[in-house]
Amino acid sequence: MATCYTELPQHLGERNLARQLINSDDPGLHLWFSANTLPGVNDVDVLLWHDQVGVFVIEVKAVFLDMVESFGYDKCTIRYSEEDRSEGRSPQRQAAQANESLRRHLASNFVGQLPFITPTVCWPLISRDQWNRAKRDDSRITGDFAKTMLFEEDITGGPQTLIERLRFIRKHPPHGAGTASAFNPKPEDLEKLKSALTMKANCLAAPSDLKRLQIIEGGVRNETMHEVPPGSGERILYKGYPGTGKTFRLLQVGALHAKKGYRVLFCCFNKVLAADISRILSYSKELSLAKGTLEVRDVFDILRTYAKNKGIHITRDQDHDTWGALLVDDMRDHPELLQTYDTILIDEVSLSMRNGPL
Repeated sequence: MATCYTELPQHLGERNLARQLINSDDPGLHLWFSANTLPGVNDVDVLLWHDQVGVFVIEVKAVFLDMVESFGYDKCTIRYSEEDRSEGRSPQRQAAQANESLRRHLASNFVGQLPFITPTVCWPLISRDQWNRAKRDDSRITGDFAKTMLFEEDITGGPQTLIERLRFIRKHPPHGAGTASAFNPKPEDLEKLKSALTMKANCLAAPSDLKRLQIIEGGVRNETMHEVPPGSGERILYKGYPGTGKTFRLLQVGALHAKKGYRVLFCCFNKVLAADISRILSYSKELSLAKGTLEVRDVFDILRTYAKNKGIHITRDQDHDTWGALLVDDMRDHPELLQTYDTILIDEVSLSMRNGPL
């Protein structure tokens, strides 16, 4: 599965594309969406890093073919409705300008030599065959030029299809010059890019936090690794009275799996606890360099995010339990919209059991 470092886009078409990319069975794919909060950077719809291919700035046009009234190297007209007809810069030019502004930002924030970044365009609702068969009065925008952009089949055709198209686009972008050089990033280059795209100043860790972090990072015992080895698919339940270390045991498992390259979700019902754990884990250098991720969220945050992406709103006559039950039912009906994880850790499960509390 791909790794995403931002929230999903608000625009429905871009959000659907984001879900398709995230759910790709390709661990080499790393994604940032709607990178428009960086100082001086034009709106970047998608920033894509692929371990085997390169780095790409992608302008997304989630429209149908009949909405594209005119298209050229420099200008493009898209009719969103009878009243809304947008004429302006072509999407490939938008991608190139977004790429230039991003490179200027990264130049002062990236340690070392910047990787080559390729601008391109994605039409997720149009196939390349539809594009080529459209009646246009200038054949230069079809055929070979259409190969320089991403179309529906490049996104839905599987990881290898996307890789091959990106390789071609890296050499032949729709705007400007490409590169024939191989993409051979150093292991730390992705971390440098992630750091350059994130402006975050952490408070200094208190001694008590460092002690708790040490317990999490260094307390994974051999029996824990034997009980829940990464990728085993095992289900295990830890029971005990409050204060017996259940939460730390789960976090030890999560840290182990994240370091092994897995995507881990730690979920709890206490917002304060989730914030406290996130703060402690933010001090971990080991987890910041891990191949996988350890994401900490409270259940209400997960539900709110799902509701926001689906456009579901809570009404005044619904309490939180009713609202939550409705969302869970919706999740069962639409599992394809959910983010997926390799390991899920749930803290404080309440069950009716005779042999003691959880």
